[in-house]
Amino acid sequence: MFRTFMTTLLVAGVIVIFVISRFLGIDSETTTQSSPEIASENYQSVYDVWVPFTSEDKDFKVKFPRPPEHISQTTRDSLNRYNKHYDIYAATGLDNAAYMLQEITFPGEKGVSKNPSILKNSLGDILASTRENLLQKTEDQKFKGVDSLYFEIENGDNYITGIMFMNKDTLYILSRTINEEDKGEEEDYNFFLNSFEINNSSKSLEDRKPKE
Repeated sequence: MFRTFMTTLLVAGVIVIFVISRFLGIDSETTTQSSPEIASENYQSVYDVWVPFTSEDKDFKVKFPRPPEHISQTTRDSLNRYNKHYDIYAATGLDNAAYMLQEITFPGEKGVSKNPSILKNSLGDILASTRENLLQKTEDQKFKGVDSLYFEIENGDNYITGIMFMNKDTLYILSRTINEEDKGEEEDYNFFLNSFEINNSSKSLEDRKPKE
């Protein structure tokens, strides 16, 4: 049923974090803006059950609390008249939260990724998708050496914490959604962020060499 819902959502041309999270019956809390390194062995052992996941095209890897659901779709941007390809991966955690990674690829020949406002415009699209999305906080940050935009959104009883950044022609959005009345430990979200990495890169994301 989850896949059916996501497919319907994509066909309708609506790809927003809060809708899928609400459907899953989970919700999100305010989390810290940084992603501190996991320090102790005892702390690390708590996350031994998290599932390593590598994208089909081998572009990135990340860990989810359980094997994620995946939906993929190409839709046309009605305003700018170009196609965008979406890959969405989502899984629920033991803290009653939804962990989601969105991978949105823009056409390289359009030069969209070079737009300095791409992150703020993308956040604006999320906020404009429904009146219930209320921006609580936003801040320019660095995520693993890359310019990124941190955000917190309130949507009814749900609280969404996320970070978005560009790597070449692809926008990545990593987020967690949890009910404000059922807030979990923020270490889980930090672990999720820390587990993400672009493959074949020992430096920062922006130093990654293009594929041959």
